[in-house]
Amino acid sequence: LILAESEFQEKIQRDIRPFQGLLLGLFFITVGMQIDITAAVQEFGWLAASVIGLTAIKVCVTVMLSHIAKQPLSASVPSALLLGQGSE
Repeated sequence: LILAESEFQEKIQRDIRPFQGLLLGLFFITVGMQIDITAAVQEFGWLAASVIGLTAIKVCVTVMLSHIAKQPLSASVPSALLLGQGSE
């Protein structure tokens, strides 16, 4: 972090860039390995309801914001359905 704010910033970014995808993949693998599969299977109904409920809330909020922005319903509903599931 100290070197990132120095005059060597460009060289450090060039040296790290080839490993960026590898490190990002390693991060997601380690996070995925920490998931407790048995707990997810035992609570599958609650997990599925939570994902569907959160997505429905996000779709409703997006439709309302589109309506406030005076977008037609024929455009706001498909947009909301596509954007609502973005992180789920």
